[in-house]
Amino acid sequence: MTTQDTIKLLRLTEVAERLDISMPTVRRLVKDGKIKAIRVGRVLRVRPLDLESYIQNSVNKVAGQATNLTGGGDQA
Repeated sequence: MTTQDTIKLLRLTEVAERLDISMPTVRRLVKDGKIKAIRVGRVLRVRPLDLESYIQNSVNKVAGQATNLTGGGDQA
């Protein structure tokens, strides 16, 4: 059995709990393609790797914005 055989897909409710956000927000993030989801029958599931990727992208985006706030520019 390989590692991929043992991956547990996350329910959207689990994603909401891990991110401490509401279900409508999770559904919007999935619909907008910000969090990748897999359709299994009639339900959506998220791979832990895709959730981690979303978190890392969000952290990098916020870090980049913080750098822009503190870096150079015309100060009054």
